[in-house]
Parts: sequence; C-alpha cells; structure tokens
Amino acid sequence: AEDVKYSWQRACDPATGSQTAATYLGDIVGVSEVLAGETREISGVRVIEDYTLEVTIDAPKSYFLSKLTYPTSFVVDGTNVASGWEWWHSPNGTGPFKLKQWEENSLLVLERNELYHGELAKVDSVAFQLWGGVPMNMYETGEIDVTGVSMVYIDKVTDESGPFYQDLTTVPELSFYYIGFDTTKPPFDDVNLRRAFSQAIDKDKLVSLVYRDMMQTADGILPPGMPGYNEDLAGLDFDVTKAKELIANSKYGDVSNLPPITITTAGWGGLISSGLEA
Repeated sequence: AEDVKYSWQRACDPATGSQTAATYLGDIVGVSEVLAGETREISGVRVIEDYTLEVTIDAPKSYFLSKLTYPTSFVVDGTNVASGWEWWHSPNGTGPFKLKQWEENSLLVLERNELYHGELAKVDSVAFQLWGGVPMNMYETGEIDVTGVSMVYIDKVTDESGPFYQDLTTVPELSFYYIGFDTTKPPFDDVNLRRAFSQAIDKDKLVSLVYRDMMQTADGILPPGMPGYNEDLAGLDFDVTKAKELIANSKYGDVSNLPPITITTAGWGGLISSGLEA
C-alpha cells in the first residue's frame, strides 16, 4: 500500500512533469494541491495496513476504478527509482513479465516473472521487433509470430483458401472515430443542422467500401468491449430525405444560406483521410 501511495504522489509531483496525472488521478482529494506544488502528500490516500489503501475521491464516479488501469497509476518501486536517473532501464515490476533486454528503436525482450502473484505466463519470453520491417512480410517469413493486419492485407488474410485465414483473430480495437460539431458557432449551433449532417452520412457504406468491413458503425461513443457499451443503443439512421427536411426546418432554411464550414483534421502534405474524403 505504501508503494501505491508513493507512486501516485510521485506521478503528481510537479518535478515528474506528468502530462496525464491530473486527468487520471485528479478525482482523488488532495491531488490538485500536490500538482500545484502546495504539498507533497495526497490527503485523499491513506495507508490502512500493508495491503489495504483508503482512497477518497471528490464525488461518486462509477468510472474511477477504470481510470486506474492507465499507466499513470501504475506502481513503481521507490528503492528502484532512487537508484538513479536511468532506473527505468532495469525496472522492478510485479507483472507477469519483466524486462530482460532493451535496445532502443530496435528490440524489446520481456521474460516471464517467476515471482508473479497470479498464474505464470505460458511462454518463457516475448520479443518485440521495433521498426524491424514490414510486419506482415515478417509474419509470412516466420520472423515474428503475431502482427496486426492493415487494410492493404485484408483480402489476403480473409481469403478462406489462403494460408493466413486459419491464423486470423478479430478483436475490438477499443476506439472510435467521429466528426465533432462546434455547437457554439453557426451553423452547428442549430440542432436541426447537426441532425441533418448526421443523417446525411451513410455510415454502413463507409464501413463497407472505405474501411473494407474492418470497422463497424458507431451509434455511441463507447466501442464494443468497453465497459458501459450498449449494443441496443440506436443512433440516427441514414436518411437523405429527413436530412433535407431538417435543413428546411432550421433557421437557415436551405443549404445555400449556410455559412462557410471549416473541417480541421490530421493529414500529411495536404492529404486527408479516406473516410473524410468519402
């Protein structure tokens, strides 16, 4: 328990310079004062006994425990940290694996932690080839055992008669993509315009043609596999006729009366994503 409190206080120490401590630990009473440099101790964290910790948060929040799964709250060994600035090259962790070898931008090797408190890992070690080459090519030649699949290779791995189909496993990505409206500025300060734009986009066709069925339509902000995901949630259907009616019922009356609309997106050299382009 002392290690947990030490780790969270270290994460919130201004000297650590964490950019995420406020987001993931800020619900705990006293964290804001530590982040501000007013004190070194988080008042809302109290050690009861060796393996018991009492945490007081500023309000009831059902998602608080889920936030503690983010690395900001991970426990570090105070003695390990005190050994020197590069302690993290030889970290003393409590997970199922421990660091065996690290070659920056080249190789990361983890070995099984024989002292792990839970069920021991089934493999002796795991090697991550960093920037080792084209992942699918390396998988095909047997250089690596696991890789993600990009859209470029989707036809190859979904071909039931091909060599990769039997190896393919599909899992949720735990993320979602969306276009957000600035509701404080015209024209999206009008709810009818927001609904109209939403109903004018054929998400099913985007998923099928642009994303090659590697994604699924989103009716809410939580993806499948995320706590709180509701598969029965229904979003706005694709309906061009309804979208036109909503525009007509808006304060603008017609698309010709809409002010210029600026879309801000990530891109390279003026290129935009295929989804946004579509």
